[in-house]
Amino acid sequence: MPRTLSLLRLRCLIVVLLLAFLSSALFPLFAQTFDATNLRQSTDLNGTWLVQAGDDPAFSSPTFDDSHWTPFNVGTSIKQIFPNSRPPILWYRLHVKVSPSQPGLALHGAPDR
Repeated sequence: MPRTLSLLRLRCLIVVLLLAFLSSALFPLFAQTFDATNLRQSTDLNGTWLVQAGDDPAFSSPTFDDSHWTPFNVGTSIKQIFPNSRPPILWYRLHVKVSPSQPGLALHGAPDR
């Protein structure tokens, strides 16, 4: 019985470690939410955004489901996602949290690479 319990604990530990590794390795791939609620100065919006080729008026809706869009680190070249040719129209998305009491907030996006 102790050997069985020990093997079970070992298996559980391996699963927990594997999940921890995968979550830390995959987390940067998901688009970030930029919290601008306490923003008082200019700040860099580089990080992980979402990108989608094509053009659809629905893309402009704040409630549009972008969960299938491709995560993209804006500090790298778009050629990593579209290595053969750049689509004529690309949409980039970054979720930004703002406070209704922040009038005149201006954000500047990352340059297109």
